[in-house]
Amino acid sequence: MSRAGVSPAEVRGARSLLVGALAVASLGCPPPSEGPLPAPVPAPAPVPLDAGSPTPPPAPGPRAISRRLARGGDSPYDRALARGDQAYEEARYAEAVAAYREASAIAPEDPAAQVGWARAELAVEQVPEGVNAAVGNPAAMAAARRLARAVGMDDHHALALLELGRVRLMLGDFEAAIEPLSRAVALGPDDAEAQSALGIAKLVTGDAAGAVTALERAATLEPKSPDRQENLGTALLQAGRTSQAVVAYERAVALAPDDARYRSNLGTAYLQQNDVKSALPHLERAVALDPERGSYLSNLAYARLLQKEPQKAIQMLERALALDPELASGWINLGNARAQLGDYAGAREAYLHARALDPDDPRVEAVMEELDALEKAP
Repeated sequence: MSRAGVSPAEVRGARSLLVGALAVASLGCPPPSEGPLPAPVPAPAPVPLDAGSPTPPPAPGPRAISRRLARGGDSPYDRALARGDQAYEEARYAEAVAAYREASAIAPEDPAAQVGWARAELAVEQVPEGVNAAVGNPAAMAAARRLARAVGMDDHHALALLELGRVRLMLGDFEAAIEPLSRAVALGPDDAEAQSALGIAKLVTGDAAGAVTALERAATLEPKSPDRQENLGTALLQAGRTSQAVVAYERAVALAPDDARYRSNLGTAYLQQNDVKSALPHLERAVALDPERGSYLSNLAYARLLQKEPQKAIQMLERALALDPELASGWINLGNARAQLGDYAGAREAYLHARALDPDDPRVEAVMEELDALEKAP
């Protein structure tokens, strides 16, 4: 029952994204899994402008995108922006909202105050920063509208474009995220966060090659960031470049050896190469670091299945499913393990659990067909 065996962490819809573990199945490409959007990166101070004036097109040549909205002036508008920037950087988000609202009242047609107001409001409302993590969230939808207005005021405002793309990813509006993120990258090609967000948008919309290009650039710009390396590994794995994915995941593990997610993803990539021996130490370490994560237990159980150790796999899978009953890959692998032991009734029961979670999952139909053939065999 190996054809539809499922390894690593189950991905629930398109939510899986950024820096999380991945789902590796023998049927189809592995999608990336859930995780928060990378944090903003520091950038050079902006060029001072007259308060209330629109942001001009960026100077030619590569640069990063400034996260500061104040322009270095001494007008009431710029002072309000500066107070908002300072409060935001110090995680005093309610004060940041108040300062940006004050700036908006002074210059309602300038985009900077709108961008600051939107991002600070997201922080106040504690909107989750993950792909598809804020679907239908009122604060996220309000922020998207405010950021779209800011882009309408100035379509060269790189931070407005970047934040609009990020919020659309959070809302699950993936196709709509690509256009502002592409423009943000054009304005700030040396901005690792912009490159990473664009790469993620491309990945979740099926453009693995485009995702690799952007995420390679992000990893080059921030070579010491394990998240950048992991995102690149995810894109490479989905693009079918497994050996290169292993290298990227190895870099992530080298940078953060005690991160369970990186360990699990590296083990996953080794499993894609059918290298169970190399995978096992990382999968075991992931479980040791985070024993309450069902997907890590399921990944390790899958490796045990490949080693023809179904009894060990069953014990791990039962524990994984107790922790996460909606882990469809866990149910499929539990069925596979039971089938290896000749428990066809138990296997069917597990497969039916997986089908109930996702009636359209082709992996379930594949294993059910194999089970039917086994039961009919003389």
